[in-house]
Amino acid sequence: MSFAKTTRTPLALAISTVLASASYQAALATPNDTSHSTVNSFILLAEAKPALPLATAQQPSASLEQLQYEAFENSKYTDKDAKLLTMYWDYGDFSNAKLYIGSLLMSGDDATVQKVLQQAQLLKQQDEAFWNGKYTIDDAELLAEYWGVPELWDAKLKIGTLLLSGDDAAIQKALQQAANQANPEQQDEQQQSEAFWNSKYTYNDAQLLAVWWGKSAPWDAKLKIGSLLMSGDDAAIQKALQQAANQANPEQQDEQQQSEAFWNSKYTYNDAQLLAEWWGMSAPWDAKLKIGSLLMSGDDAAIQKALQQQQQSNAFWNGQYTIADAQILAEYWNKSALWDAKLKIGSLLMSGDDAAVKKALQQANQKVE
Repeated sequence: MSFAKTTRTPLALAISTVLASASYQAALATPNDTSHSTVNSFILLAEAKPALPLATAQQPSASLEQLQYEAFENSKYTDKDAKLLTMYWDYGDFSNAKLYIGSLLMSGDDATVQKVLQQAQLLKQQDEAFWNGKYTIDDAELLAEYWGVPELWDAKLKIGTLLLSGDDAAIQKALQQAANQANPEQQDEQQQSEAFWNSKYTYNDAQLLAVWWGKSAPWDAKLKIGSLLMSGDDAAIQKALQQAANQANPEQQDEQQQSEAFWNSKYTYNDAQLLAEWWGMSAPWDAKLKIGSLLMSGDDAAIQKALQQQQQSNAFWNGQYTIADAQILAEYWNKSALWDAKLKIGSLLMSGDDAAVKKALQQANQKVE
């Protein structure tokens, strides 16, 4: 699978596409194959973002937001939950997700929070299963047409679902049948697409050349690149890239350089996902650009530190310890902020030293008594 060849569709944008299809579950049924039911246990509900209570003269907006924030902070939900719903609800700042969760809790609607968390988590698992598998965007595009699903994202989700259920054979069978049914034009496109993905050129190159060549989408540019490669005319691609880069505006040039710095580095799409969460970004693409920018400035240490802290944070949230435990240990360890204690707990858990956390908690509780 070519991680360095494509920009990942942000989870939030993809979810909005899925929600727009009222017949999503039916559309994912494999033609002439009723032996696999990949999404029967999960039916997406086309619901809008929850509406915040309106501010009034007696209850101004500032104090209302404070109440919503406090409702979230005093609940069982965590920053990790808020970050997940930030992607699900397509917010730029995960503090907004906290406010909406708080709003729902204030109205007594904990059931909706539970439901959307479950939906968002499942979609994330399906998405990650696809990207961590051996299948490519080209495979998803081929299967989207074969399965008759409305969007590429739907095919990626179905591939991810089948991978999670261990049914790789169904994907292989569908790919073989789709290839057999492809008409000559589709077969040409498949060969051009494979020539592109097997080359040194990236999705960013295709984006740049789509504008230069006047193509409506990067996909068309990818096919043209593949066609030129098959005819041995790599020089034409190089020339077009150079001309396109010379005419690109400064912002586009910066993004192109940052993107190339990322793809040429040791960092992966999974790293970008982790750092997007850490930096409060709505999409891994933004994190990839920031990683590239830091690499260009020689500040790899900042990336390493952020990655380490996000991994420690995840270790804390995935562990058995609570915010209350972190508060106790923050005081015991003389940490200036609760966050520092959470990171230290996560660090100890990552090193397998759970005993040190338990011992510190025990000593801290004895000290309080």
